[in-house]
Amino acid sequence: MNPGYIYALQNRSFGSNIIKIGMTTREPDVRAKEIYRGASGVPEPFEIAFACKVADCEVAEKKIHRRFNAYRINKTREFFIIPIEIAKKVIISVCQEVNKLVSSPLGTSLLSDEQKARVEIIAEIFANILRDTSDAWIMDFSRDHNPETEIYIWEHIATAFLKIGQVKFLSEEQKEEAFGILLMRSMRSASKVLEEFKLKTFSRKAAKEILRGYKLDPKPLKVWQRA
Repeated sequence: MNPGYIYALQNRSFGSNIIKIGMTTREPDVRAKEIYRGASGVPEPFEIAFACKVADCEVAEKKIHRRFNAYRINKTREFFIIPIEIAKKVIISVCQEVNKLVSSPLGTSLLSDEQKARVEIIAEIFANILRDTSDAWIMDFSRDHNPETEIYIWEHIATAFLKIGQVKFLSEEQKEEAFGILLMRSMRSASKVLEEFKLKTFSRKAAKEILRGYKLDPKPLKVWQRA
């Protein structure tokens, strides 16, 4: 056991959705100051957005990093593109698991706990657009013969969505249109999307920028529709 803290740091120079998530056996503010002093290319100090005490910070950090792996900016750095509200929920959940304060949630037979946790992150990101509960998302993914592939594609859609500049200031109509653009991009080439998608709130130039955020080749994607 290695008791300590899981921290989430933000820096005004990086933007609101860029978060450093790490661990420390000391006080989080000491670690934040240390990171700033050791980063010559960072113009402003790091701020502690959230910190959670945990019974084994090494185990907790590994779990959290795995859950956010699709949103990691650089595989050799601890920076992620993820809203702080979602990061906070995941950190609390993992720390509770490690501290054995809550039992593992019940789930379906086809999704592992790790997959369900990743699906919950996707559900949080698109909560205001698709308005489905995390349980509904998990149920839908559990119907797939290969849920890992579907989750992987949706994670890339979510990552591309979060790359949109100042996404939290977009109108609901803009968010829905951006989501629609990226959903179509997951199944078609960027040129096809620009040709076929009827833009309403974004210019063609803005749509191209949104499309650049999606990095996978187009693949068939299941989109669930409920009665």
